[in-house]
Amino acid sequence: MHLLANLSLKNRALIALVTVVTAVFGTISFGSLKQELIPSLEIPQLAVITQYPGASPEVVAQDVTGVLEQALQTVPGLQGTSGTSSTGFSLVMAEFAFGTDVAAVEQKMNQAIGRVRSFLPEGADPSVLAISLDEFPILQIAVSAQDTDALAGRLDEIVVPAIERVDGVGTAAVAGAAGPRVSITPDDAALAGLGLTRAAVAPLLVSHGIVTSGGLLEDDGRSLAVQLGSRIVTLEEIAALPLVTQQGPVALDDVADVELTSDPLTSYALVDGVRALTLNITKLPDANTVEVSQAVRDLLPGLAAQLDGAQLDVLVDQAPYISESISSLAIEGGLGLVFAVVVILLFLRSARATLVTA
Repeated sequence: MHLLANLSLKNRALIALVTVVTAVFGTISFGSLKQELIPSLEIPQLAVITQYPGASPEVVAQDVTGVLEQALQTVPGLQGTSGTSSTGFSLVMAEFAFGTDVAAVEQKMNQAIGRVRSFLPEGADPSVLAISLDEFPILQIAVSAQDTDALAGRLDEIVVPAIERVDGVGTAAVAGAAGPRVSITPDDAALAGLGLTRAAVAPLLVSHGIVTSGGLLEDDGRSLAVQLGSRIVTLEEIAALPLVTQQGPVALDDVADVELTSDPLTSYALVDGVRALTLNITKLPDANTVEVSQAVRDLLPGLAAQLDGAQLDVLVDQAPYISESISSLAIEGGLGLVFAVVVILLFLRSARATLVTA
């Protein structure tokens, strides 16, 4: 410390210049630092998720999980796999060493799965998902109103696009909404009277509502694209689908009850005892959590006004924890500076020399 003090006193101008330059660059660097609650961490684990509706756990384990685990053994760098099979669902976790390029491994896994796709049951379509901390929501907002079903549509039309246009926002997803579902309940007696079973209904749904290309049509020197089929957009179109029988075509609603219902709820939110929907907002990997959070919060009053009195309450926000941590760090750093100056003052016993050294 004595040597430092002497150098500081003998080279005041140089020390002052270095101090100013360090302070300026430190301030600029501090302002450009990302403010995160959890560091961006790439976990070397990938999940292969497969839906196989209607299959028992034993069938899923044998026909899907086992086949996928065997296929993944060819992926370079694989340390191990673990599979979980349940009714209509298969989950295979693949583990790799830290430092592995997850994007490259994901591509290799897709290639390995592609080679065994023909051995999987019809309707089983595996998807590979990388596990990343950046996919956790930085904001969760509860939206409550009297008519929750109508509110879900307005959120998708107004709120979600507005939030996703904010710089740094990755996705904004609505949870807790019961989506529409078309329910078809076959009349076994009516089907039997026509010499059919329930098995005849599924192919009818698969073969309709599909749009395919029919090639090109040359007309007066112009090439026109030909489209075959049309999409089904209304409940009435589904009810009128023709079921071919020996007596001739029969409309689907003559042998089944076709009605529009709601999907079962997979999540549920209450705010002060009132049913609510939840908005889960994620950010882009390079975005600043505090800045994104503040930008989204600034939008909320205007969005609430467009929702006819709906109430928006922030349930989870990572930004306050980050701001408190930075504030605590600044206070502790300031206290450390003060104590260091006091120690130098006690050692040098000169206010002028202490100022120069500090």
